[in-house]
Amino acid sequence: MTTIANEVIASTRALWQSYFAAEIGNIFEIFQKNPIILPKSIYNILTANPDHHIRVYFGLDSKNLPKAIAVSSFRTSTPNTALMDYEWNDITTTGKIFELYSGAAIDLKDAQTYIAKWAMNENNEFYSKAFIISRSNFEDIFNIQQKDYALLDFGIKKEIKIMTQASTVNGTPMTSPVFGNSARNCPPYCGKESLLNI
Repeated sequence: MTTIANEVIASTRALWQSYFAAEIGNIFEIFQKNPIILPKSIYNILTANPDHHIRVYFGLDSKNLPKAIAVSSFRTSTPNTALMDYEWNDITTTGKIFELYSGAAIDLKDAQTYIAKWAMNENNEFYSKAFIISRSNFEDIFNIQQKDYALLDFGIKKEIKIMTQASTVNGTPMTSPVFGNSARNCPPYCGKESLLNI
């Protein structure tokens, strides 16, 4: 087992998840019931540049089915406080936007359509458009633990939290996983110039 700077111990994760479960009708429940899994193959494409982290946007299609959109994101400003408190911007060129439920690259227009439909939840107290997630969470899973898939799941500590751990292709957690929690909500940590900041 490894230890990472942004590790969440199992008891803390369980507490956050219990808070999440207590919120009946939470808008993120659809994503929790349909696990978001990041394959190593997509991670490698999105983080080919060592300065790139990963942003995952939430979306809905025309049938209100969940879409999880992953893009490379990079810092464009000086930090205000902690490591992740920067202005971030996204790379939205062809072949750099992935929908994680299908595992397929999608075009910018489709990504914008899905995100715009999710944005109809903007007035919900737990609404987040996306999370920027430190590549260190995934480096631990993919390079140190030598696993092929990372599961993203949810908890609540005043606001929605998103956590990472190694998993199977179907989202089943691995034995004795390390839980990461280095993610920042968008808003407020969005890229002002991003074409996905709808």
